[in-house]
Amino acid sequence: MEEYIRAAKMSQDALQCSPLSLYVHIPSDVGRLDRYGRYLCKEIVWRGAYFDRSRVVEQLHFGGGTPTFLTSAALMQLMHNLAKHFQLTDAAERDYSIEIDPRSVDRATLLLLSDLGFNRVSLGAAPNLGSQSVNFDLIYGLPMQSLHTTHANRDVVSFGVGAIGRVGNLYLQNYVNHADYEAAIERGMLPTERGINA
Repeated sequence: MEEYIRAAKMSQDALQCSPLSLYVHIPSDVGRLDRYGRYLCKEIVWRGAYFDRSRVVEQLHFGGGTPTFLTSAALMQLMHNLAKHFQLTDAAERDYSIEIDPRSVDRATLLLLSDLGFNRVSLGAAPNLGSQSVNFDLIYGLPMQSLHTTHANRDVVSFGVGAIGRVGNLYLQNYVNHADYEAAIERGMLPTERGINA
């Protein structure tokens, strides 16, 4: 806690008018996401007190894999609190991104995210809703996956990029040797590290 306060003060003194970047983490293992969202709102108030409101938030990212599992009301409340305690912007050059889970998103949700100021999405495709780029998280180490299918997925995404527009990031996430995931999957269905990296 003291380290954070010290770092925030140093940032304030050294970078008085420079822009800010904010990251809001919504972890995938939180059971009651709306309750978690209420705690985040309290933390926004606490952290916002350490930064001058004149410092514009040029970058904002909602990550952790599950931000869109929050209700629309919870997402709106989070953005309202951020706008109240930090200087958000609607400038075209802002970089406000959010990770989306396709199981939790429909057109109405995408329109809401755009209305809330997000201009980048990670994973989904909504270029006709104001998003300037789309990120793809390619996951390997999944059941029945091979090196060949991993490369095929990468090639499909790379081929489709031209039709979608600028790509923010392409990267791999390794779920091999994650005990929680392995425990839920039959033995022998997961590739080994040696097999996936061969």
